[in-house]
Amino acid sequence: MDLFEPVGAVYWIQLFGAVLVLFVIGWSRRHLQRSFGVYGGVPSSCGLTGASAARRLLAAVGLSHVRVVRSNTVDCYHPRKKEIRLRDTTYDSSSLGALAIAAHEVGHALQFAIGFFPARLRARIRPIMFLFLAAIIGFIFLGHADPSFPWAVAGITGIGLLLLLVQVPMVLPLEFDASRRAKALVREHQMLAPFEESGFQQVLKAAGRTYVAWEGLRWGMVIAGAVALFWLTTILTFDSGDFLPPEDLIGQAQDVRALPGPPAPPQPENLDLEPPVNIDLTWPLLSTGAMLIPALVLVFLVSRLTTNARGQKTSYMKAIERNNAAQALSQRGELTEAIEAFTSALALDRKLHAAYYNRANCYLRLGRLDEALADIESSLLLNPNVVDAIAIRGQIATLRGKYDIAQADLDKALEMSPNSSAALTYRGNLWVAQADYERARADYDRAIQVNPAESRAYQGRGLVWLVQGKLDAALADCSQALASGANDSSAYSMRAQVWLAKEDHDRAIADFTSAVAQSPESGDPLRDRGLAYYLKGDLDHAIADLNEGIRLNPQDPVTYNNRGAAYLKAGRYSESLADLEAAIQLKADFPNPHKHLAWLRATCPEPAFRDGSAAVAHATRALELAKETPADWYAVLAAAYAEAGDFDQAVSWQTKCLEQSKPSEQPAMRERLALFESRQPFREELTLQPV
Repeated sequence: MDLFEPVGAVYWIQLFGAVLVLFVIGWSRRHLQRSFGVYGGVPSSCGLTGASAARRLLAAVGLSHVRVVRSNTVDCYHPRKKEIRLRDTTYDSSSLGALAIAAHEVGHALQFAIGFFPARLRARIRPIMFLFLAAIIGFIFLGHADPSFPWAVAGITGIGLLLLLVQVPMVLPLEFDASRRAKALVREHQMLAPFEESGFQQVLKAAGRTYVAWEGLRWGMVIAGAVALFWLTTILTFDSGDFLPPEDLIGQAQDVRALPGPPAPPQPENLDLEPPVNIDLTWPLLSTGAMLIPALVLVFLVSRLTTNARGQKTSYMKAIERNNAAQALSQRGELTEAIEAFTSALALDRKLHAAYYNRANCYLRLGRLDEALADIESSLLLNPNVVDAIAIRGQIATLRGKYDIAQADLDKALEMSPNSSAALTYRGNLWVAQADYERARADYDRAIQVNPAESRAYQGRGLVWLVQGKLDAALADCSQALASGANDSSAYSMRAQVWLAKEDHDRAIADFTSAVAQSPESGDPLRDRGLAYYLKGDLDHAIADLNEGIRLNPQDPVTYNNRGAAYLKAGRYSESLADLEAAIQLKADFPNPHKHLAWLRATCPEPAFRDGSAAVAHATRALELAKETPADWYAVLAAAYAEAGDFDQAVSWQTKCLEQSKPSEQPAMRERLALFESRQPFREELTLQPV
């Protein structure tokens, strides 16, 4: 088979075309894997797995009879069996990528259900495809019968191209329309937040390209296989007369060039026949090899591609699967296990930026800010355009008190995506940290408007209501945050703080207990539950929780302050003094331990702990540091002056306290004022509450 002969050229053109199809399908699959890798680890705001999302959408469009089943090969819709087949990575994942693919397959189911024209065309055209295949086989036999006609190969090529041309008007509209329906469905049923639309669309585009490429591969292989079969049957079934020794070919060529002469005399009939010609098989074997070698290479490439797609998993795909499994752990609140799984995913693929982003979220929820920041920086180094990652970096800066850096990051995130509910929520947190509650509430309101399922915004707005004393509104928002999927410890802790403000200690303790269960390795929920027990008067449980909180977080000044207050109320003055001084050492500008030390030095029943001048100094410092001054803090300074012997100042500050006290507290404040007016100091155990 000569490359420059017409038939040989057709063979090579078709072979190279098939290789090109392989390249296109490989590129399309890699593009889908990369897109799914980016968004397969980003949790969707609706929180539904691929299977759950598919079932919910099917029910919404009246197709509950369509089954959603697992698949070991590809994600697809089977119109004859009426079932959506999802791979495990799509079926079990609650990521944005899984939502996109599941919704795309629901779009296909809807096409066939409503009789979409390309879907009906495909259902009717498939029998014709088999007729075309039969025609190809017919041309193969025609070529075998008379291989001198190159039109046999041309016929095979023509029918193969016709097959592709018939497929294109069916597959392309089906895929594009399914993606359009998918996006409309998730929007209509509020499964897709505005900031998720870009990633959702990228996954849909990648999936559509892959399906079209697979269709091209299928029919491209039909053409290649037909041509290969044609050449095999033509060459391997040659007639002996078709191949002559080289010397005979030379002789024939010389005869063609000879001048015409007299006709040869007739041969006698009784002469013996010539001996049989020796057949030289070199040329047919070389021709067969020239055809078989590239064909075998093509088959090998196809088998490798198919095997890799269906069975063997690359390290990249394994990393995606582990990332998705880790995300499921994170959503259940199993943060330590999730971090280990994300680390395992990154060991397989260090460039999987979604795993860095997700692990940073876990670290952030555990309060491990340094590790969270390191992972966010790694994620942004790989993909600097992830808005949520920039927003999280701003949140970390807020928690560290670096408000200028936080402002820059959050403004940048909102410039890139003005409707990012995450960025709006984190900027609201920044305003809260700076006590700008009106601007905070405005950002929370907007975040909820663009994404009604943004649980963090409800939680933040609940804090604003709490600070402003609107406890019913705060309770409603905190409960809505939990109903919207905020199942982490901070959501339960926030609602518990509202219960504390309502003086419902039992409900506060119940919510703090849920927070402890969500984050057993965090000291904050234990510290806060210890406060609830303290306010309830259960000092034993309070001190036990605070002890465990300090063990988990030995650098938290608030826990030392609260335990110091609990020890003071329990009459354990030495331990109280040590804890309160430790709190000041950890955070010099923390006003609360100064207040408690002033009370201890002014009112302790044991003279060894009383010191009037020290009490006045601590009480004065507490008032200087406090952003807001509750009425009972003035009572602390009044008691300190009384212990120091300055009863005029004591009466003055106690009068100010009485004027600002709640009606329920005023009788006790009047009794203390009368005591100071009679020039006597106050000698009672602490009854004030730690903050």
